[in-house]
Amino acid sequence: MLLKPSPKMKTLYVVYALLFLVIGVFSWCIPLTLLFLGDRLTLLMLLVTVYAPISVALAFFIYWLPRYYDSVTYLVEEDRLVARRGVWWVRESSIPLSRVNNVIYMQGPLQRALGLASLGFHTAAKGVPVPEVSFAHMEAEEAENVRETVLRRLKLVPRETYEEKTLRELSRIRELLEKLTGQ
Repeated sequence: MLLKPSPKMKTLYVVYALLFLVIGVFSWCIPLTLLFLGDRLTLLMLLVTVYAPISVALAFFIYWLPRYYDSVTYLVEEDRLVARRGVWWVRESSIPLSRVNNVIYMQGPLQRALGLASLGFHTAAKGVPVPEVSFAHMEAEEAENVRETVLRRLKLVPRETYEEKTLRELSRIRELLEKLTGQ
């Protein structure tokens, strides 16, 4: 099953970039500009050392983001999980499905607001808190479906919940009792 992140991933990255600009740069840069408004040399220094590099970085980000989104693919094969991403340096991570012992469903506040979620697949081999393979920024419902699919293949989650089994068994008992009493 070939998967892609949600197109909302691009929106999330734009929000991250805007938060960085507003909090990390403009919070101190604009007051400095206003403070030295009459001093041309200082304004020129700010232009060269702050505003020009930010403009170049922003242009690079606008160029890079759609290409990065297009490069990201996730694959759930019969026996492997594969995540591939990267515009210039391509990174591919894969693990055998039989080695997966934990599937983490992650959703930060901005992801939740956009209806996104990420999955992390862990194995016991490395013993580190970072997942060996990640499926990032998928639609939340799709991420939950992929998680359930993987867990079912691993047989870590029964196909039928305990409550469903109990209800099914109680229904059978009721049917038998109705037959016995003639109703």
